Amino acid sequence: MKSISTLTLTGPNTSDMLARGKLDLDENRLMQGIRCKVTFPIQNTSGGAITLSDTQKQSLLDGFRVKLSYGKSNRRIPYNLLSLTRMQRIARLLLGSEWEGYTNSSTGLARSLTNGTTTQCVLWVVIPTGYLWNDRDFVRFFGVGRYQAKTMQLEWKRGTDSLPSGCAFNGNITVEVFPDDFSCAKYHNRFTYLPEWQEVDEIDKVARLPRGLPLYLSEDSAVQLSTVLSNIEVRIGEDVLYTDMSAIDGMIQKLDVPNAPGESYLNDRETPLYWPLTPDVRIKDLPAGEPRLRQITKTLGTAKFRGLIMPIPGEDEVREDIQDVAGKTIANKTLRAVNLARVLGLQDYPDHLHAYAPMVFFDQTEPEFEQYAGLVSDAGRLFETGEAASVFIPASLLERARGAYAQYRANGEAQSAEGVAQQLALQLPGAVQDVRGFASRGSRTLDDVRKTIS
Repeated sequence: MKSISTLTLTGPNTSDMLARGKLDLDENRLMQGIRCKVTFPIQNTSGGAITLSDTQKQSLLDGFRVKLSYGKSNRRIPYNLLSLTRMQRIARLLLGSEWEGYTNSSTGLARSLTNGTTTQCVLWVVIPTGYLWNDRDFVRFFGVGRYQAKTMQLEWKRGTDSLPSGCAFNGNITVEVFPDDFSCAKYHNRFTYLPEWQEVDEIDKVARLPRGLPLYLSEDSAVQLSTVLSNIEVRIGEDVLYTDMSAIDGMIQKLDVPNAPGESYLNDRETPLYWPLTPDVRIKDLPAGEPRLRQITKTLGTAKFRGLIMPIPGEDEVREDIQDVAGKTIANKTLRAVNLARVLGLQDYPDHLHAYAPMVFFDQTEPEFEQYAGLVSDAGRLFETGEAASVFIPASLLERARGAYAQYRANGEAQSAEGVAQQLALQLPGAVQDVRGFASRGSRTLDDVRKTIS
């Protein structure tokens, strides 16, 4: 971990940015968070010492917003001007821990503010970029490699200051940016489509969020104990999580799980509706699809339906992102992008989850460049403006696949032949375009592979 830059917020309604290309990781590092050391200079002229209550700390954090974007033209925005209070909840869900400094009484936001002085309070804000605390098999699977990091842009905004009477910020608020990374000897140059925070306000009985792999769902009108959602149905795709139940009763199954970090904290902030990131759950078992909240009995005028969802990037987007990374401003070399799950040989990784797996880049100096099928810049040529990545299958793989495919077809075993095409296509990022995998529908990438081996 090293200091990258220091952003400065000079007053209310100001902003500062770590621009695209500035988040530069060292070689062989994988980043699972962006750690920001935020220093608040709080002046107390109230006439007595003050220690901020939890409510006051939340009001302070509500005055700051964060935006993180990445990819070609920075079109992916997992956190779009989210308040620090929301980012704090997301961090607890994904990291399984509290931000350092939030409850610290020596140097953090919980320290005593002496009257007549300016006290420097430090809070370490962690913006998650791939860490999932609960599943030991995937703790270091998702993450951001050096090339993807260079596409990232981080913006901080300071809105209206909110402090107790007699207190004010005295000077600039500084945000020192560090990559929260670790040494990763193999397959470190990863590109992960990060979970995205989604919001919808719905006056109808049914509220919907974009399809994908939901990691958390909530209703944001009230804390759990005050919710009026007395008879609801919550589902993900065709999977009904619970129905004809109140929001409180529907979550009992999860809230009874021991050691769920931040359990009381989240219940005190909003109404959780779906919370799978607990020690008893594995990522490979999670349902995927469109999240829906239905008020069977309409008791809430406007449902503020919220969710943290891993997206399914489109095939064109994936290929254009590879083009972007391989271009002159980032890697400036020929790259092959391969599905990391296939490189690692994860045997029990369900096909539909390949839609969310990171892709890993190999250049022509690495042996893996010729070992795996992947998306490459026009079969080995550097990208030019407007081009997109192309399917490339190494000769040895292609020969074996063609032989097996032809043999199955000759024997009238059409499903087995299709299985050859599908297993080869899974090596290519973006091949899976549906929450149910190839069982529901194919993709252009699968069609390209099928044509190549037939």
